[in-house]
Amino acid sequence: MPNKRLQRTAIAAAEPSVMRIGKRSGMIRVFHKICTSLVLAIGIVHTAGTFFFYSSLSEAAIWFAGAGLGGIFVALLNIVLWSSNVSVLSRRMAAGANILFFFWLVAGASATPGLAQVIIAGVGAAMVISAALLGRRDEK
Repeated sequence: MPNKRLQRTAIAAAEPSVMRIGKRSGMIRVFHKICTSLVLAIGIVHTAGTFFFYSSLSEAAIWFAGAGLGGIFVALLNIVLWSSNVSVLSRRMAAGANILFFFWLVAGASATPGLAQVIIAGVGAAMVISAALLGRRDEK
């Protein structure tokens, strides 16, 4: 039976990213996947809910649906970050979208205060922060 430490060293030499991913990075990655999945689900429910909350296609209904679509878009960009071979451009685009999403959440939560807005802002902020932590870890 080969030495496990020797096996890990060989794997790390073959793929440098394995060396960087420790327990904490693995937990951040799982946390990011959970938050991103929640943002995607909230975006889908938000967009689909337009038809239940609005009886006609009004300006307010379009904005409501657009907010859900924005959440879906940012979540999909974050799903791209789950891949191991993501380009620097893709990381920067996702980071830029995350920053804009964060400010949009803060503005939305302050404009329409309520428990649902605070929960959505919290989940979105957790996704943005975990993506930033992953980006910092992956660039080292």
